[in-house]
Amino acid sequence: MTKHSLLIALVLVCNLDAPALALVQNEIVITELMPDPSSVTDANGEWFEIVSATTMDLRGLRVETGSGSFFVVAGADPVTIQQGEYFLFARNADPLANGGLPNVQYAYGSGAPLVNSSSSLTLSIGGFTINSVTYVTAPAGKSLQVAPNGSVQSENSILYNATDFGTPRGANSIQSIMPVPEPMSGVLMLAGLALFGRALRPRSAEAQFERAKGIVPELLG
Repeated sequence: MTKHSLLIALVLVCNLDAPALALVQNEIVITELMPDPSSVTDANGEWFEIVSATTMDLRGLRVETGSGSFFVVAGADPVTIQQGEYFLFARNADPLANGGLPNVQYAYGSGAPLVNSSSSLTLSIGGFTINSVTYVTAPAGKSLQVAPNGSVQSENSILYNATDFGTPRGANSIQSIMPVPEPMSGVLMLAGLALFGRALRPRSAEAQFERAKGIVPELLG
């Protein structure tokens, strides 16, 4: 087992009573993004969508664009994504202002404006990248769809308002995508650490991650 896999597994067993924030690469994937809406301004109409292989609380997830701007998912209550759910992030949650987006699940305001060309969008936690999408250009009024092979396409033929094409909170028009998490051989061997994890369970995902980082070198010698 690699040091990275051991760290991931330890973080997961340290919080057995609640949905854990994903630390496994590609457990959450970006499926679609709209950097350049045409019906409303970018500040009101930008959005992106993710899907998860498991049910989890997204608090602590860092979202960063190629320009370096970012936000971290936060909230007093859990920000839960269900297994297989298309979860919608948008700069503005008001459908009267954002181009009629369906039920925005997390509004992030000005934290990470999407760039219209030569940019990227990255999901991470504690410095580890979970998923990242790189694109060259974003056509006005057309969402960028991410195919299961990771390629970015813009052949969206479905309108969600009078001028903008995309499938927010729905499967892409090219084909649906489900995350395939990076395998972690030997994780089940760490089930015996559950009691140890209960004794050290921290109060937040970030604290959980930092505690596990300190323990891993000791376990590996």
